[in-house]
Amino acid sequence: MTKPAWSETDRQVEATAAQQFDIATAVALELGDNQHQVPTPDTPSLVIHADPSRYVSSTRAAELQAETFTVHAIPGADHTIWYSHFDQFMATLDSWLSRTQ
Repeated sequence: MTKPAWSETDRQVEATAAQQFDIATAVALELGDNQHQVPTPDTPSLVIHADPSRYVSSTRAAELQAETFTVHAIPGADHTIWYSHFDQFMATLDSWLSRTQ
């Protein structure tokens, strides 16, 4: 069991989310897939990822920052940051939104 603090309901929610997870999109971000358009510098863009992340390497995070993305890591989170670390996810999102307005 990789998340001993999670309830059975938490694990069921995670399993359901995993079935719907778009792996191709996540991998495209890491690989810099040209099929997925990179926003222009005037388009505010945020990547919130787990630290460590299975989908966004530190190298790719630095590249995304250089491409005008705001990149924020949440230590100890899994790829379902919005579920397992909801308060940190929302604080990051709120902070970023307040800076982009």
